[in-house]
Amino acid sequence: MVSILFTWSKENSDLSYKQGMNELLAIVLFVAFAEKPPDSMNVPPKTQEYLNIINDPQYMEADVYWLFVRLMDLGIAELFNPVVSHRQVKKRNDLFTWEAEKTRNDLVNQDKSADDKVSSVLKRCHKIHHRILQSIDKELYMYLERQKIEPQMYLQRYLRCILSREFNLSDTLILWDALFARNCQGDGENGDLALMDYICVAMIVFVRAFGKG
Repeated sequence: MVSILFTWSKENSDLSYKQGMNELLAIVLFVAFAEKPPDSMNVPPKTQEYLNIINDPQYMEADVYWLFVRLMDLGIAELFNPVVSHRQVKKRNDLFTWEAEKTRNDLVNQDKSADDKVSSVLKRCHKIHHRILQSIDKELYMYLERQKIEPQMYLQRYLRCILSREFNLSDTLILWDALFARNCQGDGENGDLALMDYICVAMIVFVRAFGKG
């Protein structure tokens, strides 16, 4: 894992390693080890020979590396960029007053999903919050808006870790299969696992229902 993350970071020095990438790689590594076929299967000898070559343990690290590269290329790497590049510095007399900061916060009560000047993760969080959530559950959307909760505060972990922190491993594998299958069908927007946006909305709606119970 360390070797793969180090190599990827050197190849992508503009972003480098960020916390959470290890959790994505861990799942890929688990699948690589768990789904390794046995050395002897009830298949024709030539097929067994090809399987042994494809699944040669000495190439597993390289295989997992390129799987991780492909995963990060599905729009995931961009989500690890800083949410905002800079924040407005508070004035000295505002050091102990958060009210002044709230009135200047342009990350709430505004849809920045089409703003080219903000980061990819911020745009995606705002798209999920202001467009999808608002259309699915207007009451919940308005409640979050009144509380001035920045969308990325509850969405960036969902997106960056592809919901792997919200589910156990077996459920995460099923979820990922669905995301990748849907993406391969051409339903993704530029191959960015678009189905994940709707699952994120389902998650926050579920949390709301759970809270009511």
